[in-house]
Amino acid sequence: MYASTPALVDKVAAFTGGTLSTSAATEHVEAATSYIKAYVRDVGFVSGRPNDELASVIVAVAARSLANPTGVWQTTTGPFSVSYSRTEGFTLAERAVLDRYRVRAL
Repeated sequence: MYASTPALVDKVAAFTGGTLSTSAATEHVEAATSYIKAYVRDVGFVSGRPNDELASVIVAVAARSLANPTGVWQTTTGPFSVSYSRTEGFTLAERAVLDRYRVRAL
């Protein structure tokens, strides 16, 4: 089955377990789709829609970027400091899926 953007937005909402702004979630899903589509060079996409494996990676990437949309990795206020996980590329699990579809030069 090849997922559409609205279906992926619904999956992101279910994955995060929270109420999301549909417009923000749509932007993050579209960005994640673009990154992944470029990474795999359109392999695994039919008519611009990802297969189920790639859709799961899109959901994970979009949810992670929604959790920290500004990319801030640390904030400090007075003596208090909070560190956040960084979103720098794909996780190892995501790469394992994506690399199955990536076409590499010989």
